[in-house]
Formats: sequence, structure tokens, C-alpha cells
Amino acid sequence: IDLSADFRLKDTAQFKRWDKLYVLIFCVTLVFGGLTVAFNNDTFIKWRHTISSLVIASILFGGHFLERNFMERLVNTFAERTLGFPLRLARRDWQGINLACVIYFIVVALLNLYIAFNFSNAFWVNFSLYGFGAIQLVFFGLIFYFIYRRLPEEDRQKLHKSNEDN
Repeated sequence: IDLSADFRLKDTAQFKRWDKLYVLIFCVTLVFGGLTVAFNNDTFIKWRHTISSLVIASILFGGHFLERNFMERLVNTFAERTLGFPLRLARRDWQGINLACVIYFIVVALLNLYIAFNFSNAFWVNFSLYGFGAIQLVFFGLIFYFIYRRLPEEDRQKLHKSNEDN
């Protein structure tokens, strides 16, 4: 039903734990995929990407008001696992990244609905596989470029040293 589950299982095996977000997306995929098969209606699976994106946007947006920046936590958890140190940015920068991600996930959700219900199934499948991947690569590439440009010089040096060691 979802090819991304294979990558998440490999990631889980590497870090020896289940990430709550992966479990949530897997469950949403399982429910909508199951409904698609049970009712022989592809409308359900077409909504999966939209629902997942809106759930993530809601969590990030809610965290913004609870003063818990989930993007900061997510990025720094990843940075600590891969680089060995967290990325230090100003609070304002993390808030901007968080809100940019909220907007990104809302736009992706709406774009999925537009493509799913205004184009052929073949186009929607191809766009889901390649188009969203390309959009994600560009967006998160820009986010990581922004983070790199805002890092203190000391952290940039540690980042370069970490790359040289690998």
C-alpha cells in the first residue's frame, strides 16, 4: 500500500525504536488503503496523502502556540544522531522554519486534492511518486540551506569537520 513503509522499517531497525510520526502515517495509510481495497474505490487512498499532510501541519501549528517547536526538535534529533551535535539557531529562525513547514504541508495537501480529482489516475500516481518527491527535495533543500546560513560560525566549522571525518 505504501512503499515508504519499507524505508521507515529500515530506519527503525537502525535506531531501534518506532517514531510516533511513522506509526501515525503507517496507520493512516493502512486505514485508507484498507478502505480502498474493501470498497474497491480509489477515492480513499487519494485522500491519504492529504490527511497525513494536514495532520502533520496541525501538529506543527499546534506546537507553535504551545511554545513547543516540533521542527526544531525533529531537526535537532536528526542532527544529534547523524552529526553528534544539535543545530543552534535563534528562536525566531526556528519559528520561521516551523511556520514554513506548516504552509508547505497545507499546500501539498491541497495540491494532492487538486491533482487527484482533476487528472487521470495514472497522472496522479506518477505525480505522487515523482512530483511530490521533487517538491519535497526542493523545499527541504531550501530549509537546510536556510539553517546552514543561520548557523553560528562555530557550528558551521563543526559541520565541516564532521563531513571531513566521514
